[in-house]
Amino acid sequence: METRLQQLIQKLEDLVEEETESSDHPWITRTLLEQLFHQEYGSTLENILQDYGYLDLKTFLRTSNIFAIYETPIPHKFYIALLRKTVPGYRQSSSSNQSMFYTVKRPWKVDRCLIKDLQNEGYLPTDTSKQKNISDRSNYPDQIISKDDFKRALIEIVKAKRFVDFDELNREFYKIYNQSIRGFRLKLFPDLKLIDILQTIPELKLEKIQNTLQITL
Repeated sequence: METRLQQLIQKLEDLVEEETESSDHPWITRTLLEQLFHQEYGSTLENILQDYGYLDLKTFLRTSNIFAIYETPIPHKFYIALLRKTVPGYRQSSSSNQSMFYTVKRPWKVDRCLIKDLQNEGYLPTDTSKQKNISDRSNYPDQIISKDDFKRALIEIVKAKRFVDFDELNREFYKIYNQSIRGFRLKLFPDLKLIDILQTIPELKLEKIQNTLQITL
């Protein structure tokens, strides 16, 4: 499966490269990348990623070591570029075994043309200095064996972050357990979707903010 994942990453890298090689800036939208993939290979990228255990494209790209992500206030709307085109001196390629990601959230890291486009759409740079990172993991289950372990892990992530969307919840979960939420969900709650599981946890609640579901206490 690892080889197939590397092949998928290479396909996405090639699509971004081909689309931006004649452009003034290296960024394309998530929607455009998905359209290009479907046109080129006749498959839906989202369905392919789910087969590999990834809930969404952003999470998948962040486990690679070649893509930069520029986020907007709307979680499912983001921009994608190749790291080597946005970070001076960056030389790492998809053939490396090292897993890393680089999230671009400040204006001086992004091509000026993209910043202007974002500002015209009403977006502002994300201030990451106030975001709370998960550092104390003493309250987290060491292993997730039972349904209660799974629910407790979700609660602790939300406690640490105060509120998260589904993308961030899955991302933080993966950082801690090196496995996706989907894998544990299918094992422990095969008949339930994640949103249904969250609604069974009294400590958590779902709120709709800017047309996006946020999970909070």
